[in-house]
Amino acid sequence: MSRAFRSEADLASVVVTWLEQDGWVVYHEVALPSIRGRIDLLGVRDGKTRLVECKLTPCMKVFAQAWVNKD
Repeated sequence: MSRAFRSEADLASVVVTWLEQDGWVVYHEVALPSIRGRIDLLGVRDGKTRLVECKLTPCMKVFAQAWVNKD
């Protein structure tokens, strides 16, 4: 299914609905000190965590945001 989104907020709204319908509790704009920033959405279900960044255009900067140094 292809869908055009006007903004990242529109995309996030669809993702939140999908996650909540699948039983996830979703938190918005969560600060993550380990990356010195915020994640758009954080979902929690059955002891599992799902981190979601909602971007309309993929680029190297977006991929760099997803990289977390675990050292």
